[in-house]
Amino acid sequence: MADLTGKTCLILSAETILSRSVHDNLVASGANVYMLDIPEATEPAWDSALLNSQQRPAKIDAIVNVSIPDSGGAVGDVALPEFRRVIETSYIRTWLALKYGIQTLRSSGGGSFITITSVDGATGAPAAAARCAASHGITLMTKSAALECADKKDNVRVNALLVGDIIPGEHEAYASGHVSPEDVAEAAAHLVSDAAVYITGLIMPVDNGRVGY
Repeated sequence: MADLTGKTCLILSAETILSRSVHDNLVASGANVYMLDIPEATEPAWDSALLNSQQRPAKIDAIVNVSIPDSGGAVGDVALPEFRRVIETSYIRTWLALKYGIQTLRSSGGGSFITITSVDGATGAPAAAARCAASHGITLMTKSAALECADKKDNVRVNALLVGDIIPGEHEAYASGHVSPEDVAEAAAHLVSDAAVYITGLIMPVDNGRVGY
């Protein structure tokens, strides 16, 4: 388990099995952890919650943005309003998280930003057109942000975890593509830790062998 003693972490997510597992793992590793759900996809809402909030700690060492898009249906069946809803609630929300989260970390002297999204953006999946589109965009947007931060030499590192199908509970063996929430939480904790201080721009599958990079 990573040693995160003294670190303050912010999880951007609604309450889910995955976000709760990430929270519990970071706490068990010694971090002070806050969860924040900002459902409104507007710049004023994110600016107020992250940059100008009196509710969050003054110094943040790491931000974990959990953004697993809904499936949205098959490409030939999904209606335009549903496609737009998935994009609005995941892709645009992640852009806001990156924009204001990176500024928050810069004001703290640097830190780790981790995007958690679906591996479907790398592999594709049937009946999941919107999720594939959103996850692929989220992945490349995270990579772009990592390169920008590296150019600025601002001590902000940005990485992404591409997760397979989350299967909660105890299982003797997982099929390819299936992972537990704890698997993802362990990977996130490592990227928060000082052991990963030189890792940035990483697009890391946590999917039990579904994708080969």
